[in-house]
Amino acid sequence: NAITGDMAFVVSDISIKKDSLDTVAGYRNIAGTDSIVRKINYTSEAKYLYALKIGKKENFNRLLQLAVNSKVLTNNGNNIYKLTGGNALTLVVNDKYLVCASSVSDANSFLQGGYKNNKKDKHLGSTLNHPIGMYINLQSILNGIKSMDMNAKDSLMLAETKNIFDRFEMYGGEFNNGRFKYNMAFHFVNKDENALLQLINYAVKMDQIKTLPDTPVVVYK
Repeated sequence: NAITGDMAFVVSDISIKKDSLDTVAGYRNIAGTDSIVRKINYTSEAKYLYALKIGKKENFNRLLQLAVNSKVLTNNGNNIYKLTGGNALTLVVNDKYLVCASSVSDANSFLQGGYKNNKKDKHLGSTLNHPIGMYINLQSILNGIKSMDMNAKDSLMLAETKNIFDRFEMYGGEFNNGRFKYNMAFHFVNKDENALLQLINYAVKMDQIKTLPDTPVVVYK
């Protein structure tokens, strides 16, 4: 009973962008000429927050102290704990929650109730107040990918994907009449056209894009 079992995990501000141009080992034949080409590498960034609700604080403190005594955690003071070793993971604790976030400031903001002032996605409500809820704003993720940093084929694939997928939601976990009940749905951008036809059309377009010629960046001939 050190923890209640209630938890939340949030990922936000996802972005994927060009990292660098690296020379690929070997040669490729471009227009009849052997050439060294470069490929585009991508890097991703995101904010995350994991919160675990504390049950009986006395028992939780014992577990926490055991982790410190076992040198799994180091106590940095001010209710901040850090995993030992090369992992930079930091935990922040108060009387109600243990929070792990991409930054200590984000963790403290959650503990102080800052999340209550954040703008909520208008579609998020259906996933709340259930034993289990999951919500993914696919458009938000896709809009964090910079098409200008992509090659032509990847950029076309991204555009087609943006045009079809809107969001994903899953919720439920209630136990009624001897069974658990769950709901899961993919929502498309186009609400009027048949979803199956949209998926078939999307698959055909993806296949067509794959057959387009590559456009590598030539650095040497």
